[in-house]
Amino acid sequence: MNKRTNNKRRGSGDVIFRILNTLEDAAMTVPAMVGAILEAGYGASAGEIERAFGRNTVHFEAAPRQQYHRYSMMVRYLSKQGMLSKETIKGKVRLRLTKVGREKLRRLKYERKHNLPGFGYELSPGKKVVIVVYDIPEKSRNDRAWLRAVLKRIGLEQLQQSVWVGKVAIPRKLIEDLAMRKLADFVEIVEVGGTGTLEHLA
Repeated sequence: MNKRTNNKRRGSGDVIFRILNTLEDAAMTVPAMVGAILEAGYGASAGEIERAFGRNTVHFEAAPRQQYHRYSMMVRYLSKQGMLSKETIKGKVRLRLTKVGREKLRRLKYERKHNLPGFGYELSPGKKVVIVVYDIPEKSRNDRAWLRAVLKRIGLEQLQQSVWVGKVAIPRKLIEDLAMRKLADFVEIVEVGGTGTLEHLA
């Protein structure tokens, strides 16, 4: 199995981690960054990514358009969050980690090392407000603690004790895990449309 295939099979991985990890020791253009990620594979070390970047074979044409668009969207999100900065080097705009981005990467590496709840979920900004409300029985307190950790991990903010809100895309794997843990009946996830309409996601 080549690295590209292995990377594709790990599509449920964390895009934010991939981007920040790739830019830890190098400033790159978006096409070069996407190419380096696909060439080196998910979870590659900074050295492996740097070698992939230096082979001069990683560029926009080497990245599927869907992948390129996906990473470009996340780059804009991370830039708005203050994790990435842009600088022009030899006429090309390159991305570089900020202090905020390095701190985020440090936390993600810790979560990955210790396999904390929700690390493997795809993190992505959403266009609509999502509200998560739950009422998990006391006997399932461990599941309740797990859910709180996951909701914080994917970018939601706690509004009340059992109410979380935010503009994020709910990972499909989270919906599946709720069902697997038999929590679906105790958790309600709704998406608020532009007109205030509610769409139940789970």
